[in-house]
Amino acid sequence: CFPSAWMPHTIREGRCAGGLSPLDHKQEKPVMFIVRSALSVVGAFFVVAVLVGLATAVAARVMLPDGGAQAEPTTTFLIVNLVYSLVFAVVGGYVAATVSDHSPLGHAAGLSAFMMVLGLTSWLWVNGGEPAPGQPAWYPLVMSLLVPPVAVLGGVLVVRRQRAKTSFSRRAREAGGTPNRTHP
Repeated sequence: CFPSAWMPHTIREGRCAGGLSPLDHKQEKPVMFIVRSALSVVGAFFVVAVLVGLATAVAARVMLPDGGAQAEPTTTFLIVNLVYSLVFAVVGGYVAATVSDHSPLGHAAGLSAFMMVLGLTSWLWVNGGEPAPGQPAWYPLVMSLLVPPVAVLGGVLVVRRQRAKTSFSRRAREAGGTPNRTHP
């Protein structure tokens, strides 16, 4: 946690926007610190993979002939797949940023890099740089290079939410009251 002009009370109160006090990170063993960060990224990737897998199964069943069994994907199917992959990448970035106890943007960016490495490895090494059967040449490139960076938007949403909470709490204290946590 780093002190800043917009949240000086967090340091004074001994807590960070991410939930730990500034001293907690120094007291935690470096190995556990790294393991916790890695698990938040890998866990978020698992969430993305499950959501994309389920959505792909449903989309194939609905949009492809014979429920998707051995059918070549249509352009419409590929575009729908791209759209929900983008949405689920944002969800994954949000999960990585929320689960981590520090650096929400860093964890969302870590998920982005992890997804990009896996996508490029799959495309270049497993498929030899060629699209899978029935896919246009642009599809693996877009899925490998465009979708992963969108995960950072999930981290941005977490940071904005944390700043909004901090700003609301500060304004409430300045007004002489405390924020009412029982009613929205």
